Amino acid sequence: MTAWSMRFDMRMPSFLTTPSSTHYRGALDLSSYADAHGCTSIMVSEHHQSEDGYLPDALMMAMAIAAVTTHATLAIGALILPLHDPIRAAERTAMLDIVSNGRVLVIIGSGYVAREFSMFGLDVHDRARLMEETLPVYLAALSGEPFEHLGTTVRVTPRCVQQPRPTVLLGGTAPAVARRAARLADGFNPIVADPALTQVYRDECIALGKEPGIVVGGGEVAPALFLADDVDAEWERLAPYLLHEANMYASWAAAAGDNEHLYRPVDDIAGVQQLQMHRVMTPDECVEYLRAGHEATFHPLAGGNPVEFAAKNLQCFVDRVLPALR
Repeated sequence: MTAWSMRFDMRMPSFLTTPSSTHYRGALDLSSYADAHGCTSIMVSEHHQSEDGYLPDALMMAMAIAAVTTHATLAIGALILPLHDPIRAAERTAMLDIVSNGRVLVIIGSGYVAREFSMFGLDVHDRARLMEETLPVYLAALSGEPFEHLGTTVRVTPRCVQQPRPTVLLGGTAPAVARRAARLADGFNPIVADPALTQVYRDECIALGKEPGIVVGGGEVAPALFLADDVDAEWERLAPYLLHEANMYASWAAAAGDNEHLYRPVDDIAGVQQLQMHRVMTPDECVEYLRAGHEATFHPLAGGNPVEFAAKNLQCFVDRVLPALR
């Protein structure tokens, strides 16, 4: 069976006229449909205080998706742990693992948007220290075993379905994060295509006397796919949504001084195409693309792409691509 995945960040730019309730209900309907047709992973991301309504609670959204799916892995990518109480986050993760019957994978992120940290009375420059403090507590709490914290014994109940707990990866783009992942997490999620980061992670694991954990990413970034018989017309239709997505991410990266970010400012759809974060192709081209070993990943509501078009896109994949690959 062909493995394929989806992700949601629930951006709703100001030019989108769809009510937020319809947009969110649509994401759940898309998740249910995809799960019924073999989708292997559904990822949700979080950011806070975003002017376009970027999803602020990945765990809550994943809980809603868990209720309408039965098979797909629910990937939290990423949980910005320094902005959460680690014990409360562990409780909510455990509940998600229970409701989903053990389908949870967690990617932890340090965050990089200054105003998100300010929202919670924190300084973005303290994110490394905050991660060092919160991640061990989160992992201890998620295990369901008693542990000492701030002078009291803490135990998160009920326990996760996955034992001893769901897999937790640490994501990032710096060697320091790779080494932190080796010390504290189950594996590493290098967000950029840089094999050297993976090697830093593995070398640090060996230096610590640990078997290296799983590494997700670090190679070619799989673009989000859109299918259409008229490729040029679909690029034109998608333009306002993909331009919005690219420029919002680029503005956050610029404010953070992040020169390694996947997005940069763009002025037109040609600029979006050059980023290679999205691809529009015909169903036949998609069949050949997947036969060549590429990943099938979808970001159906990218930049606020309306639900009705996202649904047609997924149905095209299910009806015209998957049968050709069986």
